[in-house]
Amino acid sequence: MIVYFGTKTHNTRVIETTLYCPVCERETPTDLLQVSHYFHVFWIPCFPTEMENVTFCHNCAMKRTGVDTEKFKHSKDYETIKRVKHPLFTYAGAAFTGIPIIVFICSMLIDWLKHP
Repeated sequence: MIVYFGTKTHNTRVIETTLYCPVCERETPTDLLQVSHYFHVFWIPCFPTEMENVTFCHNCAMKRTGVDTEKFKHSKDYETIKRVKHPLFTYAGAAFTGIPIIVFICSMLIDWLKHP
């Protein structure tokens, strides 16, 4: 049997803000994205492995990774940034495999309690 597995990414746009761009050498409109990396088996996401912040400059399209959200601490958007979590679908594989196992264990336990 062949098993397909690996990692994928999912981009979540958090806010549009203004940041200094080192290429443009001025303050420019910038999108802040949170990129979720997750492990999948047979293209079904199982669990997230990592989340990183990425910014894209609207003017020159420069992509910067590893942006620290602490620089937004005094911004009105800071609470929005902190509320962003991994997308719920990245836990689908864990639910597909975990729920049947839990149901099986519970049914075995109930059967054992009824007929000791």
